[in-house]
Amino acid sequence: MKRICLKLLVILAVNSTVVVGQSFEEERVRDLDLERIVRLAERMRGTPEPTTEGENPGKCGLRISFEIMKHWKDFSELQKQRLAQLFAQPERQKRRTIGRFTIFYDTIGTNAPALIIPARTPCQRIAGTVEAYIDSVGKFFNAVWNYETDSLGYAAPPVQDDNTYWIDVHELNAGLYGQTFFGPSNSFDPDPIDPGPPPRFRTYVEVDNDYCTGENYYSRGMAGLKVTAAHEFHHAIQLGSYGYLPGDLYFYEITSTWMEDVVYSDVNDYYQYLVNAPCGYPCSQFSTPDVHFTEYNGSIEYSRSIWGKFIEKRYSRDIMRYTWEGMRQSMTSIPAIDGALEGIGSSFRQAFLEWAWWNLNTGLTADTIKYYTEGRKYPSMDTTVVNYTPPQRIINDSIQG
Repeated sequence: MKRICLKLLVILAVNSTVVVGQSFEEERVRDLDLERIVRLAERMRGTPEPTTEGENPGKCGLRISFEIMKHWKDFSELQKQRLAQLFAQPERQKRRTIGRFTIFYDTIGTNAPALIIPARTPCQRIAGTVEAYIDSVGKFFNAVWNYETDSLGYAAPPVQDDNTYWIDVHELNAGLYGQTFFGPSNSFDPDPIDPGPPPRFRTYVEVDNDYCTGENYYSRGMAGLKVTAAHEFHHAIQLGSYGYLPGDLYFYEITSTWMEDVVYSDVNDYYQYLVNAPCGYPCSQFSTPDVHFTEYNGSIEYSRSIWGKFIEKRYSRDIMRYTWEGMRQSMTSIPAIDGALEGIGSSFRQAFLEWAWWNLNTGLTADTIKYYTEGRKYPSMDTTVVNYTPPQRIINDSIQG
């Protein structure tokens, strides 16, 4: 026994430099990843930072919220301070309560909201429309609350201490529609209101002040505000009423992007994610269907909002809600989808195969009765012809007659 232990010690001693070297390298990579998250948050909050390839946040800022929450305990104290400063926004010049929402905004300066003339290039802000813009924020968010909770049956999100949900209006980085953050406005709170599992959190939403600046909005002005209200409010529902499941971020975005078209079917902002293009950005289901269904890269998950369109027409809108009810019971997304479909005699496997067939029936000649209602607006699937050569084997031998 002593000889075996001695031999083991010798092996450990010989390899100790390698093991230690690997641990230092792993720690260095981890520190770089944590710093990347902080820098991405700084860039999203307006600090001038160069865009790094592979760091696209998508149309909403939920990704960065997930990354910060996931690694909160790993950040250094200095990094936590930097993040706290980012989310400790200055006091807005005014606040108004409209229905279920309290809206914080500026009346003058860079962050002051305004209605726009979207048809102009560049689009033009209309002077003196600060309060009209805030009226629209209140109108759309209250309509979304009523539709998503009362009509569709989702549980309402937790509110702040004043019994309203908070919205912060200011200039976002061009192309970013909105952001949902953990905690009350002006802070980032890593502590859940219900530890779960899965844990549930109070949140607040930020929206852009005009959907105009930078010309990078597919849907400008009121159209952008409408889909942002439907999208971000459902994130509030997801995190506050159904829970935080860090491995299923893709499904949070599939659902919220689908919800845009459920509530405001006339806007069709999701069309921008369906284009056929190489898998950089955008990266679409129609150009790269081989990318794993649960992938999250800031693009492809938005294009997969058509999963919700398929489920809605083929089965029922309720299946999406049943999936979230399964996730509230700590099921990950795929088993939750499977369980929701099993309740009506189907399965995820069966539905996925049929969904793949639907995705081959799009484009100008699509059958909009049998398949997607808006399928003629979708691109045709980017297909590749593969020549199949069956396997062969030749055996030289003899047998008895």
